[in-house]
Amino acid sequence: MTFEPISVAILPNGTTLVSQPRPGCGTFAIVAAVAGGSFEDADEHLGLTVVLAEMLLRGTATRTAAEQARLVERTGSSLEANGSIADIELHANGPAEAFGEVFGLLADALLHPRLDPDDLKKEIFLEQQSLRTSLDNPSTELMRAARPVLFPGHRLGRVPDPTTYLKGFGIEPVREAWAKRFVGRRLVIAIAGEVDGAGARRRVIEAFGDLPEGVAALRPFPSPKPLETEPRTRARRRTSQPELLVAMPTRGVLEEDEPAMELLSQVLGGFQERLSSEIREKRGWAYWVSVMEWDFPGMGLFGVGTAVPKNRLEETEAIIRAELARIAGVPPSAEEVERARRFLLTELARNWQQSATRASYFASAIIHSSPARTYDEQAARLAVVTPGQIRDLAARLMHSSRLGVITVH
Repeated sequence: MTFEPISVAILPNGTTLVSQPRPGCGTFAIVAAVAGGSFEDADEHLGLTVVLAEMLLRGTATRTAAEQARLVERTGSSLEANGSIADIELHANGPAEAFGEVFGLLADALLHPRLDPDDLKKEIFLEQQSLRTSLDNPSTELMRAARPVLFPGHRLGRVPDPTTYLKGFGIEPVREAWAKRFVGRRLVIAIAGEVDGAGARRRVIEAFGDLPEGVAALRPFPSPKPLETEPRTRARRRTSQPELLVAMPTRGVLEEDEPAMELLSQVLGGFQERLSSEIREKRGWAYWVSVMEWDFPGMGLFGVGTAVPKNRLEETEAIIRAELARIAGVPPSAEEVERARRFLLTELARNWQQSATRASYFASAIIHSSPARTYDEQAARLAVVTPGQIRDLAARLMHSSRLGVITVH
């Protein structure tokens, strides 16, 4: 796939354009990512990022929300918004011939949102409903209990209080956040698909070249403190499926260690790999076992989660601890690594067939201060990881912090 090179350009105001033309694919995808997500939300305005993201699709100075949606849909395309810890993103994709029209609609949404107080009330109500609904999920309760325990005194440790979430929230903080964050040095435009590269660059310059430079988002993020003891907490709720998380805070993963981390996670938590084979297949305790790994510049999380019967929680924790210790002390077998590598390469090849997946990856890479790599470059990085490098990474992780244990039952 080396015939599909990636172009990266930085405009004078700091806006980054990443593009990869895909002649003949018949589709386009655009991701506009603005650095500065919920990590920047003040404690009293927790949830601002999510609300601001959704309000970008509540209409603009010249179009109502209904007109905005209708114009996108008539081209056979989609336009969606989301807010995360690191950024706010608009995702658009559709047939190649709709690129120009949908790009204009996306740019209008970013540059001229209504940010109307009445729309804010609607979005706050929807977001409060979403939070209440999510509390029915034991996995949500698990992470709500885990974050303050794993990240004490750190912004990753914050969770919204359902009784006060977004109450008394006005439009001014939303407008202030938009003005602060939607600036050149924070904006990434990623484009992939059957799109003329020169034409795409021209559109980006015309739309965003006059944005003020502004102040760049903080990178790397402040690192959480390692756990010096092994905290344990339990979220009490009625559930037929108790859940368990054994995890630690991290300082994120160095760029050179990212391929080894992917393989480490697959060896430990892949379907029918170590933990799944032991807990799910051999003992029949768990329907799912998952390695959880958050990776942001300067901060992250690493751990293992599962759901098992209440009377198996203690034994399951012991199995997880034993496997973490084993892979930190002894390299995985060549067979395990090769099997994990084949799985990841197959997954990468499958995902790479979609323009939307490529654009999302490019935007995320730049937001996370990493290079945007081609398929061949990503595959080559996975190909050279050795069992010893996986063991060494696991050892560094296990020596960096104690483990916290969180249960829901």
